[in-house]
Amino acid sequence: MKIVLSALVAALKSLFHPRMLALILWPMLASLVIWVGLSFFFWSNWINQLAALVQLTSAEQWVAQGVLAIISHYLITVILVMLLIPLIYITALMATAVFVMPMMVNHVAQKNFPQLERKLGGSTSGSVLNSIWAIVVYCTGWILTLPLWL
Repeated sequence: MKIVLSALVAALKSLFHPRMLALILWPMLASLVIWVGLSFFFWSNWINQLAALVQLTSAEQWVAQGVLAIISHYLITVILVMLLIPLIYITALMATAVFVMPMMVNHVAQKNFPQLERKLGGSTSGSVLNSIWAIVVYCTGWILTLPLWL
């Protein structure tokens, strides 16, 4: 049990190292800046396209007649925000998998395991494939839980 606790303490020390905190936070912040910037320029275009898409369905008339009539005016904005949130996470996940994970592994290896022999492996294409697989799993879970958001 003592070995497990010491490993946990070492992991927490490594996690709260300033470099690790920066590596953890910058992909999400960069993704947020990218999507907020794109939203600044394309928001009205996205709203118009989503409005045209929603008007093709009977969902807007159903919402306008029901209890949700109060939010029927804001339905398109709610849909757009619900689409942007996963896009922010997916962009951050790709940046983390491709750019940040190799830096994290190098930091932990240099700091805690300098005696380990470095072997080749873990290519960028492997990181991209791994992140694509993670995105598929994330999107599947997001789509399955989407009705629970409402």
